[in-house]
Amino acid sequence: MNDQTFSSSGEIRPARTITEQRDALELLVRDSGSFQLDHDVSLILNQAETGEFDLTNLLVASQTTDEQNSSPIILGAILLIVQPDGTGLVWPPSVCAKNVIAEKRNEIRDCLLNSATEVAHSCDCTHLQCSVSADQEMNLEVFQKSKFQELGNLLFLTRKAAMKSALPRSAMRKNLKLIPYQKIIDENQLAKLIDRTYENSQDFPELQGQRTGEQAIRSHQTQGKYHPEWWLVIEHEGEGVGILFFAEHTEFEQVELIYIGITEKYRKQGFAKTALAQALQKFERDEKSVFLGVDARNQPAVRLYASLGFVQISEQRILFRALKKPGD
Repeated sequence: MNDQTFSSSGEIRPARTITEQRDALELLVRDSGSFQLDHDVSLILNQAETGEFDLTNLLVASQTTDEQNSSPIILGAILLIVQPDGTGLVWPPSVCAKNVIAEKRNEIRDCLLNSATEVAHSCDCTHLQCSVSADQEMNLEVFQKSKFQELGNLLFLTRKAAMKSALPRSAMRKNLKLIPYQKIIDENQLAKLIDRTYENSQDFPELQGQRTGEQAIRSHQTQGKYHPEWWLVIEHEGEGVGILFFAEHTEFEQVELIYIGITEKYRKQGFAKTALAQALQKFERDEKSVFLGVDARNQPAVRLYASLGFVQISEQRILFRALKKPGD
């Protein structure tokens, strides 16, 4: 991106040095409500070094000083992470309170968000998503001016490693098999099965049509450590009726359920609960905790997870802006 001027001596630009990256990340992580600021910032920087975290579009609002050889002052920061499926994940703009008077803070947030949107356009993103803690005070005016809409809340749930669960009583009648997808279908067939599970989904229905199954595969493969054998087709009487995708997060010693979907014809028959209960048995044996995110409005899914021992640990507000119409 070209550096953007927001005042006579200020500009929006990528963070140029490790020091600027650390200062910017401290602003972003602090505003996210972290209780381990130094640890979390160091973890992100370490992951950036190994290619696990992309800081290419870590933008800062900086201002030069009159003093010779002095470093620019960091006034604010924003982070855009471009996903393989065309999603632009936005870390909300943060402003350094000690360096910026109250009257100027929203102006700098506006400039940061506009600059990140410009970068997203140049990277051919189809839409932007942003999440903030439900407990975090946030001025929605900045996002509304940038054409974001608030979709709803995302619940994060976790299930302890030591928990054991019995299969539902109906499990034997379901006659379900969980098969690593590579053993029975190729990626094109997997993408088509994903598309079928998206139809009339209750998880953020506003996002329906924003990405294809093929794009979802590319995106999911970047979430944590990809294990192909943990990407499972749910098979019933020889037919693929759904999918379960898990990923490993070694830094947290946890497993994430990144996607579960059942095709519309087989919903409300207990297939999701039976399949998930079967899959969780592997992680019970390995003594790994599992976490996931779910639309708070999708109460059938929330109840399903609760019945298998998942409990809520946090809640995020989800903001969305379309940059292109689906299919463009």
